[in-house]
Amino acid sequence: MSNIIVTLTGPSCSGKTTLTQQLVATTKFTEVISTTTRPKREGDVNGVSYHFVSSDEFEDIEMLESIEYNGNRYGGSIAEFEEKFDSGKIPVIVVEPHGMEQINKNAVTKGWTVINVFIDCPMKLQAERFLKRFAAEYVNLCEFQPNPTAVINPQYPPFNRFDPDDFNSLMTEYINRMVTIQTVESEWLESFNKLRKYSDFIIIEEFTKDNERSVINRIKYSVVSKILYIDVNYACNDIVY
Repeated sequence: MSNIIVTLTGPSCSGKTTLTQQLVATTKFTEVISTTTRPKREGDVNGVSYHFVSSDEFEDIEMLESIEYNGNRYGGSIAEFEEKFDSGKIPVIVVEPHGMEQINKNAVTKGWTVINVFIDCPMKLQAERFLKRFAAEYVNLCEFQPNPTAVINPQYPPFNRFDPDDFNSLMTEYINRMVTIQTVESEWLESFNKLRKYSDFIIIEEFTKDNERSVINRIKYSVVSKILYIDVNYACNDIVY
């Protein structure tokens, strides 16, 4: 089968992770596990969350794309993509625009084809999802990470273990995310459009439960069309006139 990669790009809360999971659930796609130099966190599983390596090890790995974020490096290795191709499934990777550009440029040298998908998110929907995500993390922080020195508040059972330091850290994290959404990520769609010279592009205005099936089918149709196009071209090139 033709080697095709699907990239997913979009702002925070646009549904990239959910779309990846649903594509994988069709059994036709497989998620690319990125390699990173960042330390493992509680709950991380090597080879599932990321491939965790040292900075020196990262340098020795041939990457299709790589970025640096908060002093740590992340990337999708050539070996990881080749392993996914060998599985007979279509590799899917979530990347920001710069990573998507790297993948498209480097894939050409490998003879691989890329289908790029941008999932946008209306401001109101994004704000709703953002606040729900914050609330969920806050409840989890209070309920499942009790601190013996925390302030006990019997009036609010869901928040009976309130640690001001943990709350301040969470607030700082989400404030920084919000700034990134309003500044850096707000320009991603424009950046994506400027890269239309590369391969195939799909823009999804929003991804919700109401349109998830049509979005998945649209991506599957693009992949099938590209496979047929490539295979027909190869067949024609093999014909002796």
